[in-house]
Amino acid sequence: MKFVAQPEPTLGCEWELQLLREDSLELADGILAFSGELGHHALIKPEFLQCCIEINTPPVEAAAELEPALDSVLARIDAHGRPMGVRLAAAGTHPFDHKPAIVTPSERYLRLADERSGAPAIHPVTFATHVHVACRDGDSAIRSMRRIAPCLPALLAIGANSPFWHGVDTGYACFRQRLLASNPTYGLPPYFESWEDFTRMVAAGIRSRTIESFRDLHWDIRPHGDLGTLEIRVLDAQIDALRIAQIASLVRALVVVAADPKMPDSAFPARLPHWMELDNHFRACKSGLHARIITSEAGDTEPLMQVVEQLFDLARNACDRLGDNELLAGLERTVTSRNGAGLQRQAWEQHHSSRAVARFLVDSLNNTAPLQQHG
Repeated sequence: MKFVAQPEPTLGCEWELQLLREDSLELADGILAFSGELGHHALIKPEFLQCCIEINTPPVEAAAELEPALDSVLARIDAHGRPMGVRLAAAGTHPFDHKPAIVTPSERYLRLADERSGAPAIHPVTFATHVHVACRDGDSAIRSMRRIAPCLPALLAIGANSPFWHGVDTGYACFRQRLLASNPTYGLPPYFESWEDFTRMVAAGIRSRTIESFRDLHWDIRPHGDLGTLEIRVLDAQIDALRIAQIASLVRALVVVAADPKMPDSAFPARLPHWMELDNHFRACKSGLHARIITSEAGDTEPLMQVVEQLFDLARNACDRLGDNELLAGLERTVTSRNGAGLQRQAWEQHHSSRAVARFLVDSLNNTAPLQQHG
């Protein structure tokens, strides 16, 4: 399997947005209505469910380019949707909608729904943000993947934005991940030593009919050979484009540092037995940035925020070189105050209404939400 080598660590992202009915703020199965005027747009695409529309960015050199790139496409979708009574929101789950999902009628999606996902009533209706970082070669991507995998609970917590489900506060910062956990191709990836090691696994998966291609591996982090990137998929759909750019600045710096063969493994959080890493993943889903996670095979624990601070320290010099230092500093200043799960709960506390939470999410995309604090 080929890895399309990239000379520079450019950035790209995918942002899955919720389509909502303007009158009720329920999810709107409206993607087909966008397929006319916007169907040819290279940066807009349908997703698995008809209540989702996805924005893709082209590769950019600076993380600061992501925010205007995303916002310009967002504005075009919004202008197309408003006359149809459709608004947009960004979160990992919808705060209260509970009707069965409707799958987008593409051949691949319908086949996946039939073979892997079960009845429509149990499809997890979730929305994510994926960040792509270009890598020099497949082995570099695998090296970064192996070193960043123990960091995933921290990245998950930073991007947690799905506390509500079916009208109730789930008690989780990131409930999206728990909804996806029943699917065997989601969650934490195996560890690989080389690109060749990964390609052997993909070949075995195809031969066993577990997957049709590597695209069916929906792990929280995976190499994307066709694009020549490492794709970080652990993040909920982020509340606005600024937050995506901030988190992307951290993610890219970590990938660049982790790809360096001269950097010792000890610079990164330690790899742990699989059951411990699964437990850390759960702890981050449940308690977000307030979690305590396991840090040694003996069972020692520490606040997850200490790992978050370690990641900022690892990323700082690389962000300076890449010109992303202001975005990283903004994320570090607001890592708690602009965390999506926390902002949604603030909206609930003000109004005690899940519809008010949905309204807050809509307004956040238009920079009109009173709780929004830019840093």
